Amino acid sequence: MNSSVPDPHEARGRLYVPFIEVHQIPSQGVVSRAEGWTTGRTHHLLSKLEREYFYLFDWSPEVVDIREQFRLPLSETVRIAEDLEVAHPRNPKTKELHTMTTDFVLTLATGHDMAVSVKYQEASSRQRVAEKLEIERLFWQSRQNHWKLATEKNLPTDLVANVEWIHTARDLEFDPYEIQSAERLLEALLLKGSSLREATFKTDECLKLEPSTAMSIVRHLLATGKWQTDMTERITPAKPLRIRTDGTDGQYLTRVA
Repeated sequence: MNSSVPDPHEARGRLYVPFIEVHQIPSQGVVSRAEGWTTGRTHHLLSKLEREYFYLFDWSPEVVDIREQFRLPLSETVRIAEDLEVAHPRNPKTKELHTMTTDFVLTLATGHDMAVSVKYQEASSRQRVAEKLEIERLFWQSRQNHWKLATEKNLPTDLVANVEWIHTARDLEFDPYEIQSAERLLEALLLKGSSLREATFKTDECLKLEPSTAMSIVRHLLATGKWQTDMTERITPAKPLRIRTDGTDGQYLTRVA
């Protein structure tokens, strides 16, 4: 674990370093890295559910900073465990006391911090997991910070899927003339009720673009906010995409699928 990182209770934004990074975890196909829009740095996510919640937080205008794998001071968590009369986590191999972390600490636009522990519903109901969560909850309560448990039951799956679909496209670079021409043609086709797949295929064909270029442009326009759509409704290539663009009267350009 990172023993030489800046104090996580001080470092924020680009300067923050998570206490646990993915290269320190045996590969099980669930850990991942993601580039943060909010922070401008790489985030280290230790489960599929953490990754999904990361996309939700990174999309939210209410969140201005995201700190994952946030180290809790060992002396404080040991004291809380003693008060609760439960065993403090230990390293299963060395039996040494194990430093606890909170999955996410979010800084909100209000200036307040909110701690979030991410657990699958089934796991959170286990007695030992519940004991560890109670240590976390009491730690954050002692800091007068709000703490919440987030499970897959609370997850807006369509929104998360949409954000994940566009997330890596924000910083894609296109020829200015190419993207301008593609945007105009895509808008016209979508306005006529073409499916997203049909509109992007025709755009690639008409402008002699490499296959799937127009679809990448759509993702880029949504990721940069130049186009808006109802992100709580799953984007499906086989259906029309309702969008509104900068300079419109706020109405979506295309009809509902």
